[in-house]
Amino acid sequence: MGFHIVLAVFLIRLSCKYTEAQQAFLSIDCGGCKNFTDANVISWFSDNSISGIAGNASKVTPPAYVGNSPSPLSCIRFFPGGQSKYCYMFDLNHYGLTQGKAFLIRASFWAGSHLPYPTRFKNSVSFKFVINADEWEEVSIEFPQTGKEVNKEMYLITSRDNIEVCLSGSSNDSDIPFISSLVLRELADDLLPISLTISLSAGRPLTTVKRTNFGVYTEAFVGAGDIRYSSNITCPSFIFLTSV
Repeated sequence: MGFHIVLAVFLIRLSCKYTEAQQAFLSIDCGGCKNFTDANVISWFSDNSISGIAGNASKVTPPAYVGNSPSPLSCIRFFPGGQSKYCYMFDLNHYGLTQGKAFLIRASFWAGSHLPYPTRFKNSVSFKFVINADEWEEVSIEFPQTGKEVNKEMYLITSRDNIEVCLSGSSNDSDIPFISSLVLRELADDLLPISLTISLSAGRPLTTVKRTNFGVYTEAFVGAGDIRYSSNITCPSFIFLTSV
């Protein structure tokens, strides 16, 4: 079952709000071999420490803006097996997730010049991203990647005591999926995207279609690791989503 757009795009220009994370503040380096702290003093831990994670790890050359700093964009995890999907599970026992809480989920994808496996079409990869059995979005990337990684972002209010973040497997008529990093942040209910989804869409998820940096006069990029919560310098445009 997939998501369908049910409301027009919102552009939030002046009222983006900084908020402290409550309990779940997770930064996962997918395919990384060790834990580290990045240049923004954010602690990343390798998904090697998560039980039940399948797939293979591979090192990649990170985007130029990263420089010599440690980054989750220095490696990927890919899933060449025959399963229909591969999932990261966040639950009450391990991460303190409870029903009715608001979260930001951000997934990042960067493989650089090419992938370490063949794809259906030369110089491109395509697969679906799924949350709680509902299709979030299709990830389509052309190679070589230049400039910055692909980011997918969603604001979600939990309907149960866990969140299941999955990539579709190649058995689902897609390429072998990969991922670079996965971020989970618990958010306050009065944060603007959360109050919008509560008041206007009965708690249906919001997906970010674009982030615009209003704090500079150039097209300077704010990397995924720089946005710790939903910061006061980058304001996202949204669409409401619902499952059928």
